[in-house]
Amino acid sequence: MVERQSTRKAYITVNAEKCKGCRYCIAVCSYQIIGVTNRLNQIGSIPVEVISTRAGLCTGCGTCALMCPDTAISVFSTEGEAALS
Repeated sequence: MVERQSTRKAYITVNAEKCKGCRYCIAVCSYQIIGVTNRLNQIGSIPVEVISTRAGLCTGCGTCALMCPDTAISVFSTEGEAALS
């Protein structure tokens, strides 16, 4: 019998108003699912966003959220539970 490996499916959200655009999260994301927006937020920074065409690659590792000095990124499992925020 062949056992299927379970893969952890997850997603992240970015609070664009808290993001100061340091781009640490972009640097550490192995799957390159985070990119820069083309607008300013309320504090005058250019925030990051999830690249919709790559969002499905997120494994929920949480590295992006851990690197974010502004706690602007939250990680969720596909069941909707907060994995890391």
